[in-house]
Amino acid sequence: MKILAIDIGGTKSAVGLCELDKTANHASVKQVSGLTTFASRDYNSLLDMINTWQNQHTDLPFDAVGAGVAGPVVNGHVHLTNLGWDIDAAEISTAIKKPVRLCNDMESHGWGILGLTSDQTVILNQGKPAPGAKALIAAGTGLGESIIGWDGTRHAPMPGEGGHASFSPANELEDDLLKFLRQEYSGHVSWERVLGGFDGFRNLARFLAR
Repeated sequence: MKILAIDIGGTKSAVGLCELDKTANHASVKQVSGLTTFASRDYNSLLDMINTWQNQHTDLPFDAVGAGVAGPVVNGHVHLTNLGWDIDAAEISTAIKKPVRLCNDMESHGWGILGLTSDQTVILNQGKPAPGAKALIAAGTGLGESIIGWDGTRHAPMPGEGGHASFSPANELEDDLLKFLRQEYSGHVSWERVLGGFDGFRNLARFLAR
């Protein structure tokens, strides 16, 4: 089976054709073709981006589309906070005449992390971790936070929008930062306002300059 896999970010998006090896209970990626990076804001919609990729890779047919999206997916629909797109899986499926599945990006990243090999990881602190839940943090244009749960037998990534949780100061300087940002964000200041991409750097720079 060939899946057009898409990772949509607020700044850039990656699109590539994944050929799967499927068994009864497992699917692994055998080959990736046509991997292309797009500047997200150059496009008006996900369908526009898919059509562009198809025009560039007419020799790479696919069976279905799977997209990791930065937002909560409800009944096949999502609004992307940092991009402004409204994406509806059924509408895209009708347009391209193929199945389309949307997945919260933290869930899709979690499945990808679980497929990493030891030579693709870096140990920050030596130790002997016991099997259990894993934290997932993805700082980009936005701030993704989630959990890869553990049921005693296997890991399962969960969708999450933890970056929108309230910023929690730990000292007087961070107290002042919270007060500074509250003036601009109607009282609620999320972690994403501090650690998310360009806006996070801009907010910190303006605060420190003041």
